[in-house]
Amino acid sequence: MSLDLPTCFCKTYKRMDIRMGITFFFISMILSLVLVLIVAQIWFSRSRNRYLNFYLMMGFMSSIWTLLNGLSGIVGAATFQILLYIQMTLVCCLPFMMVLYIMHFVNFPLANSRVITVVLFALMLGDVLMLWTNPVHMLFYSSFTPTGRGKYGHLFWLHSAITYGVLAAALLMLVVHVVRHFKSNKHLLWILLGSSVPLLVNVLRVLHLFRIDDYDLTPPGFTVMISIYGLFSIRFGLFNLKRAASANIFDTLSECFLVVNNLGVVEDVNPSFLRAFPSLSVIPNRTLLSDINEYMRAITVAYTPTDLFSRISTPDERIDDCEYSVDLGGGQFRSYALTKDIILRRGKAIGYVITLSDISNYKRIIEEKEAASRSKTEFLANMSHEIRTPMNAIIGMSAIARGSSDLKQIQDSLTKIDTASHQLLSIINDVLDMSKIEANKLELHCEPFNLSAMLAHCRDMLIDRVNAKKQRFTCAVDEKTPLSLVGDSLRLSQVVLNILSNAVKFTPEHGEIRLDVYPLSVSESMSVIRFSIVDSGIGMTEEQLSRLFTAFEQADGSISRRFGGTGLGLAISKTIVELMGGSIRAESTPGKGSAFTFEVTVSIDGETRTDEAADGETELLLDLDFSGRTILLAEDVEINREIIITLMQDSGAAIECAVNGEEAYTLFAAAPARYDMIYMDLQMPVMDGFTATKMIRALPDARAKSVPILAMTANAFEEDIKKCLNAGMNDHIAKPIDIGILFKLTAKHLNNQTKR
Repeated sequence: MSLDLPTCFCKTYKRMDIRMGITFFFISMILSLVLVLIVAQIWFSRSRNRYLNFYLMMGFMSSIWTLLNGLSGIVGAATFQILLYIQMTLVCCLPFMMVLYIMHFVNFPLANSRVITVVLFALMLGDVLMLWTNPVHMLFYSSFTPTGRGKYGHLFWLHSAITYGVLAAALLMLVVHVVRHFKSNKHLLWILLGSSVPLLVNVLRVLHLFRIDDYDLTPPGFTVMISIYGLFSIRFGLFNLKRAASANIFDTLSECFLVVNNLGVVEDVNPSFLRAFPSLSVIPNRTLLSDINEYMRAITVAYTPTDLFSRISTPDERIDDCEYSVDLGGGQFRSYALTKDIILRRGKAIGYVITLSDISNYKRIIEEKEAASRSKTEFLANMSHEIRTPMNAIIGMSAIARGSSDLKQIQDSLTKIDTASHQLLSIINDVLDMSKIEANKLELHCEPFNLSAMLAHCRDMLIDRVNAKKQRFTCAVDEKTPLSLVGDSLRLSQVVLNILSNAVKFTPEHGEIRLDVYPLSVSESMSVIRFSIVDSGIGMTEEQLSRLFTAFEQADGSISRRFGGTGLGLAISKTIVELMGGSIRAESTPGKGSAFTFEVTVSIDGETRTDEAADGETELLLDLDFSGRTILLAEDVEINREIIITLMQDSGAAIECAVNGEEAYTLFAAAPARYDMIYMDLQMPVMDGFTATKMIRALPDARAKSVPILAMTANAFEEDIKKCLNAGMNDHIAKPIDIGILFKLTAKHLNNQTKR
C-alpha cells in the first residue's frame, strides 16, 4: 500500500506566507531549544530513574515535533510530506510517554508495575502501526470523510479512541493529585495550568477564537506544558534520588510517622503507623491530630512527661524526651518513644513530623538484663556463702587439730577437713563447668564403662547422707538394660549425682528416694536409656519449675538460705544430657515431692574385656613400690613441693626438686639417666613448664625423648590438657592432687618405662 499523501491534499498544499513562516519557525525553534536546555539540565543532574527516563523521552519527542512543525512552514511540499510522517509518529508516541510520566509524578500505585509499562508500550507500537497503515489521517487538512479511505480507513477511529483515552487518563490522574495536595503545595497549580495549554489552544482553534491558518499550535502547546513540568521538577527536586530514597524510607521503616501541618491536619502517614494501630482510621488530609490524640489517651496506660499530649498538639514545640505505653487489647502492650521535629521551609515552620519508635523489645531486654544481673548478684552472694562454709570448716578444724593433743579429736578434725575440702572442690568444679558451657567448650569423652559400677559409685557417694537423714533409697535397673556401654561415665554420673543430691537435700527425714533405670530402645550398637529419680521432698510450684534449669538461679531465693547450693547443678546437668542426645524434665507438686526424668543415647560396648586385662589393671593399681626410682619435681610453690614429697614418702621413690623450669632443665640435662619421671608444674617464674618440656625433649640424649613427664597444674580445662600433650608431656594431673590418681598415673608410666 502506498504511503504517499492523498492527491487532494498535495494539490491543496501551499507554502505559508514566507514572513509568517519564518516567524513561526523561530518561535518553534526557541521553544524547542528552551525545552532541550531544560532536558539537558535534568539529564546532567546524574540522577537516573524510570521517572526521569519517561520525562526525557517525552521532552525529546515534544521538542522534535515542535521544531519540525515550525520547519514545515518554510519548506516545499515534498519535504513537508516527509516531516509530516515523522510528526505524526511522534504524535502517536507522546501521549503514552505522558501517561507514564504522570503515573510516576502522582505516585500512582501501579506506576512501577512492569506489566502496565509493557502494556502501554504495546499500545503505543500498535498506535504507530495503525497510523502507518491508515492514510486517512492526512485528510484532516483537506477532505476528511467519516468512513475513512482505503483498506484500513476504519482504524482511524480505534487510533483516535486509544490516543485520546490515554491523554484523558493522564490528565485525570493529574487533576485528582492536584486537588488532593493543593492545600499543602499550591505550586501544583502551575502543573495544572501547564497541562491545560495544549487543550486550551485546540479549544480556541475549534471555536475560531484563536487560529492561524496553515500553522498547528498544538506542538508549541505541548512544549510549553513539558517545559513547565521540567521547571517544576527541578524547583522541587523531583528528579533527585535523595527525595525518592526518602519516600522509600518513609514507607519501609519500622518507626511510625505522622506528617502534620500547622493546622493540625495529618497530611501523610506511613504503613508502620497503620499496622501498629489497626483500629485507628487515618485518612491523609482529612484526619485531625486531635482525633489521634484522643485515641492515644484512651489506650495509654503510662506516659512521661505529664504534659505529653498537650506538647504534641503545640505546633512549634519540639519533643525528644517522651515515652508512653499503650494497651492494644488482647493482652498486647507496647511501649513507644515519641519525638516531634519541626519541618522548615525557607526558615519558616510549615508543619511537623511525629515519630513513634517501638521500644518494647528494648525495655524487655533491659528488664531481662536487670533480672539476670539480680540473679547473678544473688548467685555471687550464695556462692560466697557456699565457699566460706567449707573454708570455715577447714580453717576451724585445722585450728582445733593444732591445739589438741587428743589423737581421736585430731583424727576427727582431719576427717571433717577432708569432707569440707571435697565440698569446696565440688563447688569449684561446678563454676568451671558453667564457664565451659557459656564458652561452648564443654566436651564429652567416650570410653568403655559398666553402668552398674557407675550407679554403685553414685550410691556410695550419697549413702552416708542418706543414712544420716534415715531416708529410704532404692535403685532398680531393668534387666533389659545393657550394662557394658561406651560414653562419658564421669559426666553421666555427674548428672545422676546432681539430681540425687538435690533429692537427698530436699527430702525430709524418713523420706523416700527412688532411682529407676530402663531402656527405651536397644539396637546392636546403640541404646537410649531413661533415668527416673523420684523423691518425697518439699516439691516445687509451676513458677519455680520454669526457672529450674536456668543458670545462676534456684527454684526460690529462700532455697539457698535454707538448704544451700550454688544453683548451677541442674543447669550443668541439662547441658550434659543434651550433649548426650537426650532431654531432661521435671514434674513436681508442692509438699508431695518431685520427679526428674532424662534420657541419654549411649553406644553399646561390643568388646568383652578379658580377666587378664582386668587383673593387669588391678596389679597396676597395687604396684605402689617405686623403690630405686628418682622423680624430678619442678614446682615453684614450697607447700606444693612439701605435699608431693609427703604423699610419695612411703612409695620408696626419691624426689628431687627444682623451683622453676630453667632449673629443672639444667638438672635433667646434666644427668638424663638419673631421672625416671618428671612432675612438671606449668606456671613457674623464670621459665614455664611448657618451655622446659620442649627444651628437654629437644636434647640429643635418647632418654630425653622417652622420660615420662606429667603435667601437675591447676589448669584443668580440656584445652589445657591438649596443650600439655602437644608440648610433649605424657599425662596431666589436676590440682588439688588426688593421691589415688597420682599413684595410678605414676605407676602406669613407670611400669611402661620398665617394659621398655
